Amino acid sequence: MSVALRSHNRTVAGAVYDPGRDEMFVAPLGGGATLNGVPVGVSDIARLDRALVVAQAQTVDTDEIGAYARLVERLMSVSGGVRSLGSPALTLCAIAAGRLEGYCEYSMDAWDILAGQLILSEAGGMLTLFDGQPHLTADRADVVASNGYIHPELIDALRALGA
Repeated sequence: MSVALRSHNRTVAGAVYDPGRDEMFVAPLGGGATLNGVPVGVSDIARLDRALVVAQAQTVDTDEIGAYARLVERLMSVSGGVRSLGSPALTLCAIAAGRLEGYCEYSMDAWDILAGQLILSEAGGMLTLFDGQPHLTADRADVVASNGYIHPELIDALRALGA
C-alpha cells in the first residue's frame, strides 16, 4: 500500500506499507524517513558498476517492451546487477533503506511513485526524469531514482541509450 498527501502541488507526506515484511516506511516533508519508526538512509555505494539497480516494465506494447529490453541490457552492462521487484513504491523505499542503489522505469503514474519519492528524498536519495531534470509534478513520467551518489552515472548510462 502506498499513500501520498499532496498540498499546493507538492508531496508533503508519504507512507508505504509492505505486508509481506510487515514494514512501514513513512516520511513527512522535511522530517526524514523512517522504517517502522527507525530512521533510514541510502547506501554509500558511489560507483554504478557496484550498484544494484531495478528496472521494470508494465506494458503489453511491443515498442515499449523493446525499449525495456534495451534498458535492461544497458543497465546490465554498466551496473553491479539488475533486479525487478514489482512494486515501484517498495523499490523506492528499498533504495531509501540502503538495500538497493538505483531504479529506472518508463511511464510511471503518480500513485506508484509519489509516496516512495518523498521517502527516498527524505532518506538522502533522489528521483528525476530520465534527462536528470527534477520530477516535481504528479504527471506520468519516465523516472530514474538512486541513492544520489550514482545518479550522474545512471543518467549518463541512460543518455548513451538514447533515453
